[in-house]
Amino acid sequence: MTNDLQLLALYENRKLMITMNYRIHGDVCGFSPSYVYAIANDLYPFFQSVHIPEENLIDPYYDCYRISENDISEVLNYIDEEWLEDRLYNFYELETHFDGRGERGKLITILRYAYLDERFDEVLWSKMMEWAPSEAKSIVRDLAEWEI
Repeated sequence: MTNDLQLLALYENRKLMITMNYRIHGDVCGFSPSYVYAIANDLYPFFQSVHIPEENLIDPYYDCYRISENDISEVLNYIDEEWLEDRLYNFYELETHFDGRGERGKLITILRYAYLDERFDEVLWSKMMEWAPSEAKSIVRDLAEWEI
């Protein structure tokens, strides 16, 4: 077995341990809903991780996530900059900005993660949901067991 396959096996095992622990024990297990959602959906846990290669603080699974730190940073930095300038967008406007329907699933996952981590305010989320496809409406609700 190659090192890459071993790393992927360890990544999947860690993912299973975290999600099952949360399913069994809920919030008392010490994991936030946003973190568990990120891990369950192969999204880099942007708000909970430290990845500073220069200081040798490296997430060993950094390259295993389907949605990378750069993907998340691009979306959230744009939304944050616009939000601070009081420019709010509905979902379709954001989707158009981020390469259209081909990236819809990724965009929904990133936004859901930010919502679960209580980023931004209700005004932003309400505006975003004013005009959004039905699958994006799930962004603004509590974490459901089936999502993990």
